[in-house]
Amino acid sequence: MIKGMILNRKPEGSITEMANGKVVVYMCPFDSPQAEAKATVVMNDDNELMDFAKGEEQEMEHFVKDLVNKEVKCVIINGPYSDLALH
Repeated sequence: MIKGMILNRKPEGSITEMANGKVVVYMCPFDSPQAEAKATVVMNDDNELMDFAKGEEQEMEHFVKDLVNKEVKCVIINGPYSDLALH
């Protein structure tokens, strides 16, 4: 525990204690990168929508697998996170 740190809610996951694990702290949202500007995406059929969603899922999965490969056991996020990231 870092002196002065306050956690004002319970963890979203089921881990409440950890010993000898790597911890990563993010001071930003934990989500797929979003464009700074508003954008409109035009899709012509349902396959394009599914491909778009799969791309986001694969990107988040790759990011989380990198954390697993680095043996990170706990992620602390100071910001919003997506349901996809939590999954």
